[in-house]
Amino acid sequence: MIRVAIVAPTAAVRAGLAALLQGDASLLVARQAAGLAGIFGGAEPPPDVLIYYPGEDPGGFSQEREAVLGGDGTAYPTAILVITDDPQTYAAIRASASTVTGALLPDAAAEELQAAVRALAEGLAVGSPYLLEKSFEPALPTANPAGLEDYAALTPRELEILQLLSRGLANKQIADALKISPHTVKFHIGSIYQKMGATNRAEAVRLGIVQGRLTL
Repeated sequence: MIRVAIVAPTAAVRAGLAALLQGDASLLVARQAAGLAGIFGGAEPPPDVLIYYPGEDPGGFSQEREAVLGGDGTAYPTAILVITDDPQTYAAIRASASTVTGALLPDAAAEELQAAVRALAEGLAVGSPYLLEKSFEPALPTANPAGLEDYAALTPRELEILQLLSRGLANKQIADALKISPHTVKFHIGSIYQKMGATNRAEAVRLGIVQGRLTL
């Protein structure tokens, strides 16, 4: 069971987010609060995933974090999913806590929210490309041919999945090979496409070869 906490400034938003999670029996909404102080502390263990909706105060997370955790962030064993439509808000929150690992838009569907929480619980970074695209620092490997634009580095897991894509494996086959869920594979492939500027598998494989990410 994945224990989830929800932080949002209004009860209506908290209830709405909790309702979106109800269709997944693997998710348990363990705590809801208007701020971090209502989530962390006490005898109960911290949640596996924190869904954080900043509302109109994007700076509130940093202030609460310092008050609750003393400002060092070391007490966060929890993955954090930010719900916002503002990339700058996400970037500000991400900069103040290294455990922020995902972001979704407020209009995300129930299935999308559930899949994101499951992926975060497995230690993955997930979310909307619109929000995430500015958060990746581009890395230019030595194998990058002259004239190509900078592109973001893939994680070891993404490189592993890209290699399996080059062998023609379907999502289910990749999931079985890596012992992860098909939803997790889908998130990884979406991240690979976004980082590489690809729109399909064939293009991702082609770019992987051109950019020096793949060896066939």
